[in-house]
Amino acid sequence: MKLKFIHRNNPTGEGMVNYFKQSWSNVDCYKFEMNGHNYYEISAEQGKDEMALVLNGIKASMNSLNHESIEDILALNGIFFIFPGTQPSNRTYEVLLLNMSVISICQVVYTKTSVNQKYINEKQVPKVAELAKKTLNLLGLDYAMVKISTNGQRKLVVSDINASPTIRDKDLFGLLQIFDEIRNEYKEGQRQKPEVKLGADPEFMIANSITHKMIPASDFFPREGTVGCDNIRVPSRQQRPIAELRPKPDVSPLVLHANLKMALEQANKLIPYRNIKWLAGSQPFVSYAIGGHIHFSNLELNGHITRVLDNYLGLPIFLIENQQTAVKRRVKYGRLNDFRIKDYGGFEYRTPGSWLVSSEISLAVLCLAKLVSSNYVHLHQNLFVSVDAHRAFYHGDTQYFRPLFEDIWQDIQKLDSYKNFSQELEIIPRMIRQNQSWDENIDLRKSWHLSKIYNKRYTPGKTTIKASVSNTSRNRNQTISNRRVPNSASSASRHFPTTSPTSYNEHYVN
Repeated sequence: MKLKFIHRNNPTGEGMVNYFKQSWSNVDCYKFEMNGHNYYEISAEQGKDEMALVLNGIKASMNSLNHESIEDILALNGIFFIFPGTQPSNRTYEVLLLNMSVISICQVVYTKTSVNQKYINEKQVPKVAELAKKTLNLLGLDYAMVKISTNGQRKLVVSDINASPTIRDKDLFGLLQIFDEIRNEYKEGQRQKPEVKLGADPEFMIANSITHKMIPASDFFPREGTVGCDNIRVPSRQQRPIAELRPKPDVSPLVLHANLKMALEQANKLIPYRNIKWLAGSQPFVSYAIGGHIHFSNLELNGHITRVLDNYLGLPIFLIENQQTAVKRRVKYGRLNDFRIKDYGGFEYRTPGSWLVSSEISLAVLCLAKLVSSNYVHLHQNLFVSVDAHRAFYHGDTQYFRPLFEDIWQDIQKLDSYKNFSQELEIIPRMIRQNQSWDENIDLRKSWHLSKIYNKRYTPGKTTIKASVSNTSRNRNQTISNRRVPNSASSASRHFPTTSPTSYNEHYVN
């Protein structure tokens, strides 16, 4: 493998240069100047594998030196950033990370008479660590010291980013241990890793096809099981409006798709009514967002894989989503780098809307998820290293990304296993090149060609929730077959974030 790493010329940078020269083969190191400071670019090799790993790329490193860029990117993703020294803080945390691994957390508590500093572990401040990792990933960095501050209301905010910190010897030792692990992982003849396993829990909602009113999923489905209800509950009621499918996972996306079809058939038997519709997409009803979460097992979670999922999976899905509803969903759900660690040891990627809209699109999404997750070490582009890209994503500006899509898709086509799924994947580039988006108004029972056993008429009872179908759910201006996507909103100024910054509640143990 080939590894490249950028670090400022300081005592820590010198220690890293010495480490690579002593521990890696074919090491080159040259100095360059960036923003008036001297930097090292370290290039090292291990074995003959052609895989390349770039840590702290040049664009991300430059962004980290610009506080305005940091503020804009984080604000668009719902995270507060305050310029260093502009607001008083009663507590700060300096979180040192490499590749989403926390090396150390230094807690500093300010009182009227003293400043107390101590090192704590990640489990003591999980929200702090979570915010630091998310910040690192969103800025495209792999290594940095992320400073998190609190105010009198104990709200967490990002207050500084240092991609080339001078660190204590103990932390440098921990940092170099991670580099040792990376080197050993890619030695020739390494044990082959188990195949990536996929799972999914896509959501959908139910509507009365005559009145267009929402019918809660809990009227038909239990909480648990292959077909069930999401945890969201209407306030003051026992009803749960969102249906969720939980098909059996598999290493093959084709088998997972077949399991998904069986889950839909099971749901079909529970709702044998002709005057209802099953709706997927981003927001079938006003204020009700749904998603198409994809689960991964036998895959280590790190900054590289999360960026690959955003660029090579999330972005193609973004380009075929109905942006009128997708933009509304992203106010709270489906942001970039949205993942959640699961109890079974894997994680789920939560950025896309519910791709359950049709059998063909669902199969393509699952095949793409398998392809990019199994080959992520060979995929390196990151389009989300600029403020403009983040703004375009949250404003649903597909025209910004459309010219960039071809480079992403060429990378995918170059993968050795692409030929295994080329036929199933074809619908994605075709829709994007023809400027089409998926149809969120279609009944899933029809788009999935489910058994036509719905011969009864559903009579709404008192449990029917009086919510309006989103305007775009009735609007057929954007369909797969014959409509074009309207021009998306133009970019707004950097001081107008699409989403409201999220407040991270602090949980710590002294």
